[in-house]
Amino acid sequence: LALDPAGNVYVTDSFSPVIYRIDSKGVATVFARSELFKGEGFNLNGLVYHPDGYLLAGKHNSGEIFRVSISNPAQIHRVSLSEALPGADGLVLRARGRLTVVQNSGADRVLDLVSTDGWRTATLLAARKTAQSFPSTAVLAGEELYVLNSRLDTLFSKEAPKVSEYLLQKY
Repeated sequence: LALDPAGNVYVTDSFSPVIYRIDSKGVATVFARSELFKGEGFNLNGLVYHPDGYLLAGKHNSGEIFRVSISNPAQIHRVSLSEALPGADGLVLRARGRLTVVQNSGADRVLDLVSTDGWRTATLLAARKTAQSFPSTAVLAGEELYVLNSRLDTLFSKEAPKVSEYLLQKY
């Protein structure tokens, strides 16, 4: 989910190539649809609103990030990354040019990307491994970033030992 200043909520659907918009009256519509969003398994997942008038959306299976214009949702651009980020999940915009990406599916790390050109390109600033498997999302509380190690990998595999403890990790 991502929220804009007008009260619209944007929602990704990991199994359909769309981003939905729910307006402040609760009316849901397809906001953006693209062949770029298609793929096997989990597709679009993480999503943030950027105050310069676009969304940044992470594609879990391929590790791509897309920039989607709010005023013209047909304008979808693939952010040129220094490396693909398969397992990209939660996104947190830390500043106009700094995005934190929670990456799971074996990578199990938290990345900071930076962009100096309005998210046409981005480079990796820092990467930190998480303490447990399958981090899924993050949130800012003041200046502090907290990452949830959800351990969803133990649910996806029948053979994996089941766990009942999860870790909220401060970075």
